[in-house]
Amino acid sequence: MKTSDFYYDLPQELIAQTPIEPRDQSRLMVVDKNTGEVTHKIFKDLIDYLNPNDCLILNDTRVIPARIYGVKKETGAVVEFLLLKQSENNVWECLCKPGKRAKIGTEFVFGEGLVECEVVDITDDGNRKIQFKCDSKEIYTILDKIGKMPLPPYITEELKNGERYQTDYSRELGSAAAPTAGLHFTNELLERIEQKGIKIGYVDDMELDTSNGTIISLIVYGKPRAFGIMGRDRDVVIKCGNIRLIGEDTILVDFEESAVCTKSKRYTVEDLLK
Repeated sequence: MKTSDFYYDLPQELIAQTPIEPRDQSRLMVVDKNTGEVTHKIFKDLIDYLNPNDCLILNDTRVIPARIYGVKKETGAVVEFLLLKQSENNVWECLCKPGKRAKIGTEFVFGEGLVECEVVDITDDGNRKIQFKCDSKEIYTILDKIGKMPLPPYITEELKNGERYQTDYSRELGSAAAPTAGLHFTNELLERIEQKGIKIGYVDDMELDTSNGTIISLIVYGKPRAFGIMGRDRDVVIKCGNIRLIGEDTILVDFEESAVCTKSKRYTVEDLLK
């Protein structure tokens, strides 16, 4: 199988450049898995396809302004960095272009001297690891000043309101991309979902988050009450007994190690599958 097997034509004029308001007025395509019938709905109609006692798992990661531009100390050349994840104190793995200008030991300046970094390592897949020269507690404040939201390349218009690239329920800083499907949920829709008797769990310890393309996979560990879910750019629905676990966009739910967090209580695996 090749990535080219998934290529398809998408006319540029059909790609929305600005988000619709309110969020839950986006279009929703429903595919009947048994008949293949396609129905066109509005996203807020999602509630009609959820049942009481379902559990909806949401990724509450918060996107950081992860696209930054550094000036190479030696030559003054400008290099673009896309921060992916913090691997240790003040050390971040990132994509950069052109990569040939970011060799180990190279130093860069950001924000006209606001902060500096040094390339300390190159990963096996070519990503760089950079170490910022500042107090680790200040890095997110600095990124707010020098960074831009890492919009996908097919969005060419400038984002005027950075909060529009956050979900309404985002809380945990650290992602380089928004959990895309979650951008369509409103607080009002989530309240209606809860009122229907559907549990909502929030994944708040996102080692996986949405950085740099998660592999789509489903992991089952033998017992039906112990499994993890990984997904990217599509919903994952798992039926287990009478409970459906419905994942929104990129998620990592490891039920062997932890419980699913909700606003009011922690649901263990046993709670969810009763």
